[in-house]
Amino acid sequence: MEIAEIFLFGAAALIFGDLVQLVNSRKGRAQKMGIPMAPLACLLIIGSYLLLAQAFIVNNFRFEEVYYYSSSGLPVIGRLYASWASSAGSWLFLAATFALGYLVIRFRLRDRESEFRAFQALDIMLLFVILVVFLKSPFLVFPEAMMDGRGLNPLLKTPWMLIHPPVVFIGYVLMFYGFAFTIDTLKKENRTASILVRVFAQSAWLFLTLGIALGGLWAYEVLGWGGYWAWDPVETASLVPWLTLTAYFHLTSTISGRESSSRELMIMVSSVLVVFATAITRGGLAVSVHAFGQSPIGAVLLAMLALMAGYFLYYQRKGGKPLFDLNLDSDSVYSTSLSLSFISLILITVVCLWGMIFPMIGSLMGGGEISIDAAFFNKWCYPFVLLFVASLIGCHLS
Repeated sequence: MEIAEIFLFGAAALIFGDLVQLVNSRKGRAQKMGIPMAPLACLLIIGSYLLLAQAFIVNNFRFEEVYYYSSSGLPVIGRLYASWASSAGSWLFLAATFALGYLVIRFRLRDRESEFRAFQALDIMLLFVILVVFLKSPFLVFPEAMMDGRGLNPLLKTPWMLIHPPVVFIGYVLMFYGFAFTIDTLKKENRTASILVRVFAQSAWLFLTLGIALGGLWAYEVLGWGGYWAWDPVETASLVPWLTLTAYFHLTSTISGRESSSRELMIMVSSVLVVFATAITRGGLAVSVHAFGQSPIGAVLLAMLALMAGYFLYYQRKGGKPLFDLNLDSDSVYSTSLSLSFISLILITVVCLWGMIFPMIGSLMGGGEISIDAAFFNKWCYPFVLLFVASLIGCHLS
């Protein structure tokens, strides 16, 4: 067993121990342990990724991941981004990104750990990510080291590879942080959690926007599609959480009211759709030029998705607020315009989701491979995009 694998096993054990301690502390029967389990686990995860990155940089072709995705002819910077261009390596990089941010959060709130259910949620999500890394096994080795590697896919030999995946992953983990702290706003007012949710949501929206924009530029310059957007399943999957997160910002207290969980619901939906997008991209749930092929981790991600939704709905119900409320004030142009902008974004999301899910449903029902082309998305999204633009004009004119 490699040292990096030992790090991951140790991290999983520490995260589980931290989760047990947090649950007990909420029940008032935990004793403070001297070992900071979550921060130590985060350091082990980061260390595990750094060991994989080192294997890529020094051309250690004993590792299957290095052999299949790198070669001695790649420049050093190319070997670095090859570590997250690989299928398993990308998951370990995501885990390390998650762990780095979580380490900072736990350090900043180290004296208030028992106040937040968010840490329980973050522990559970991180355990799922570690489980996926185990399933992908980035540290498989050959009996003997190979002389050279197969090299990186030519389409990935680009500076965009250095920027685009990290930006997308940062957007994803920021969305996870926002979801976790949303749990603490459901039952009673928690000012710190509310501020953190807003900050994480804004930051996630920024990085998701950058990820979509950079992906479009990459497609235009490198992939040769003759355009910035082709409604590829992975492109569409990345757009869906951005749409619902944008809808969250349009759902002000003016139209949703303060006595409902409407805004919190949109954070949950956006976070769940991030997991869904990841299942599409790296879970083998869709055929795409971006996707990494068929993989058993799709089921694990769907389980994570269901658990996140169930976790949210459990605490939302305990809070006693209505799950969703939309107040349409016909006497206010501004309120009506905001409501229409929110509704149009949700309708665009529904169209995109149907366009992605329908081929999967058809395939499961024995209908063979079903393809939905760009014409479907253009036709059905177009009227709702016009409605969204009109509603924005109404907001500015009111």
